[in-house]
Amino acid sequence: MARLTGLCAGTPVSGGVFDISASSIASGINSLDKMAIVTGTWSINEYVTDHPVIDKDLFMTSIYPIEGKWLITEASPHLREQPGVVY
Repeated sequence: MARLTGLCAGTPVSGGVFDISASSIASGINSLDKMAIVTGTWSINEYVTDHPVIDKDLFMTSIYPIEGKWLITEASPHLREQPGVVY
């Protein structure tokens, strides 16, 4: 890894949880019968499944922090971010 990253050998490296995955964990989305809606800069609808969903029309499928689970996400920018919308 040191060669790939340019870091000195032995440098500690860690990774964290994606913010959308973290928000769904905090919301209690830990089983297949729940879903979450997150609003903010983006409007995000998400649910957990036990298999990845691959579809060109789907915004994103990502590995979930709970082993064996995947987070399925459909999202769009907040209306304020849309071109031509004046506030």
